[in-house]
Amino acid sequence: IHDTMLVVVGRGTSDTLANAEAAKLTRIVNENMGFGWADTVYSGVTYPSVGVGLERLIKLGFKKIVVAPYFLFTGRLIKRIYAYVDKIAEQYPEIEFIKTPYLNDHPKVIDAFEVRLREIMTEQPHSNGESLMQSFERRLAAGEVEIHHHHAEFIDPEEVAAPLSDDHSHSHSHDHDHSHSHDDGHSHGHSHGVYKHIDHPLGPRTMIGENLCCCFMSQFPQSVLEQESDKIDSLTIHHSSEEQAQ
Repeated sequence: IHDTMLVVVGRGTSDTLANAEAAKLTRIVNENMGFGWADTVYSGVTYPSVGVGLERLIKLGFKKIVVAPYFLFTGRLIKRIYAYVDKIAEQYPEIEFIKTPYLNDHPKVIDAFEVRLREIMTEQPHSNGESLMQSFERRLAAGEVEIHHHHAEFIDPEEVAAPLSDDHSHSHSHDHDHSHSHDDGHSHGHSHGVYKHIDHPLGPRTMIGENLCCCFMSQFPQSVLEQESDKIDSLTIHHSSEEQAQ
């Protein structure tokens, strides 16, 4: 196991404490299992993003990398994470990448739910400080965040007939827009909490062009959008030149 690196993929939010919990989990797992190295990347708002994080971590020289999504359910983000891993695995065939399943209904997850429910029923918090829920409620009241969904879904393991196939694109659009219009004369949308490091070179900007939701894209300064657009154009030209040369 000392020749193996663990990479935990956290959700990634604008809440510092929530991001820290994912990093804390990574350290706890590594202390218990003894991987050669362990690190945390994020699929959402913070940095390092999955793709950039993996590209930098492979430079450490490990020949086996375990990528573990710290997610309860499947959905668009899980598919995107696996797509990043598959893409990098193609570029580095000498490295063995192992994609673990998301948490799902693992018995330990159910146990954790039971513990939290008992705490709620007995009004006994698990820590003396501000909990993540209290932090979220405070930030929600202050207008820093809004509630929305990212198409996460629970899939019963017994109903899954086959693993994800490659006959579709992992970066895809949906048949509906996230801002829904209704026949009853009103509309609603959603927005992400404003992220103070939105322009970080290893963060969300590395996912521009990969179907990020529009409310999140609106946070990027125009200069960042132009810089990333130039990078995408340069890569497209480079790949076209390579194909013509072949």
